Amino acid sequence: SVTMKKMWKRALAALILDEACREGILCHNHPKGTAAFSDADLDATRSVRAGLGVLGVVLSDHLLVAGREVISMKKLGLMKFTETP
Repeated sequence: SVTMKKMWKRALAALILDEACREGILCHNHPKGTAAFSDADLDATRSVRAGLGVLGVVLSDHLLVAGREVISMKKLGLMKFTETP
């Protein structure tokens, strides 16, 4: 829901500020899905990357765990698609 999205973004921002982070990595799972990033994953990464940028924090990667597989947006060359103009 929209409310949940706002809540986790606020919680993430609070954690980053509390810990004085300069760089971060997102990670989430697809427990019953395939090891592939969706358009929604790219959109969420783009949004978080832009928000972190305002705080002076670099989002260096986004990892996806599906079963025993872990994939990386950075290694797949997908981080470039999350840049904001």
